[in-house]
Amino acid sequence: MRFPFLKLPLPVRAALLFFLVTFLGSSALAAGLKDLFAAADTLSPAMTEARLDLARARAEYQAARGMPNPKLFASRETVSDGPLDETEQTFGIQQSLGYLWSYAPKRAAALRTYESALTAYDEARRQLLVEMTDRALTALALRQQVTLVDTVMFHATHAVQSMGARFRLGDVSEYDLHRLQAELLRLHQQRLSLLAEQQQAGNDFTRLSGLPESWLSQLTVPEPASITLTSEDQAVETALQHRPLLKARAASQAAGEQAYRASKWNQLPDIAVGIGRKTVDPGFQGVALEAEIELPLFTQRRYERNLARTVRDESEIQLRAARLQIEQEVRGTYRRWLELRDRTPSIAPFNAEQARLDLSRGVLMYLHGELSPVEVVDILRSTLESFEAYQQLTNSRLLTEIELRRVTGLPLLENH
Repeated sequence: MRFPFLKLPLPVRAALLFFLVTFLGSSALAAGLKDLFAAADTLSPAMTEARLDLARARAEYQAARGMPNPKLFASRETVSDGPLDETEQTFGIQQSLGYLWSYAPKRAAALRTYESALTAYDEARRQLLVEMTDRALTALALRQQVTLVDTVMFHATHAVQSMGARFRLGDVSEYDLHRLQAELLRLHQQRLSLLAEQQQAGNDFTRLSGLPESWLSQLTVPEPASITLTSEDQAVETALQHRPLLKARAASQAAGEQAYRASKWNQLPDIAVGIGRKTVDPGFQGVALEAEIELPLFTQRRYERNLARTVRDESEIQLRAARLQIEQEVRGTYRRWLELRDRTPSIAPFNAEQARLDLSRGVLMYLHGELSPVEVVDILRSTLESFEAYQQLTNSRLLTEIELRRVTGLPLLENH
């Protein structure tokens, strides 16, 4: 057998080996939720709209800080009376001053809008990270369940073969054989359902995070961290102080108030002043001053003020609704967190390897005649159900702890 790799130059072989070892080493490293969140911050397509809204708010704020552009003006007039001609030329610059009335409130409104967009982006990001964690844990759990189902099906097939031989010897009834065969068919159907659910969870994870499902093979599930909240009222108070959603609504309400003030100032007439140099033949020169004032006869910008007042009133309603929504979310999540923390049984870790060991022991006891056919069916079914229940309970504890941190405005990954 020939090895083309050995024919390569020594520096090339060394470089290939270095990249191979680096790749294998990096792929074997376990990734935590921090790595998942960091990757999603730059790759998640679900955050595209929120990023665009933030960019628009930043651009509007930067535009509101600027002054209107000045205008250059020029004119040329020629008057003639027979053989006599007179030409006047004027060059100058003009600046509008009407913006001065509403500049401060407009700039303040744009700043508050930008602050609202920043906190709204933070709220959307935190919501996305919780949903992404849910999908990641679901996909991992389903992957482990599929693997365990394969093991259960292997033992179930062996048990069916053994029961078929015992049936031919008259040791068991035909009903017992058919029941075990039916259980094997149910396992096949359950495996197909789990595969479909795993594919859907993987698709949802990729859609939210922008990462392939294969990335989950590196993810390790942390243990739930401790939360120092001691009561519902304390949790609600924490949320009212730190929740990004409430900060976004408060900034939006402040922006609406400033925009309404700007709309009232904007009803004042616009004024523009200019200065230039005027030249009159034959050689007369001087300074030209001009001023313009708007006559508010037809358009008095009342509609803009009415619209700004409506936006302000709506933002106040949104702020009050956000307070009620946050309080309800916090109280419900806190009660669920207490239920999982204090009222669920404390059980030893029950991983897939332990489930396989218990399954092998049960099937071995059946093959030795210590268990009935009904009991072996119960072993096959209860192994999967117990493992699924343990996974759901474990994941629920972690997800509820992260959700409580989200609704109260606490850091999602503190102590992780």
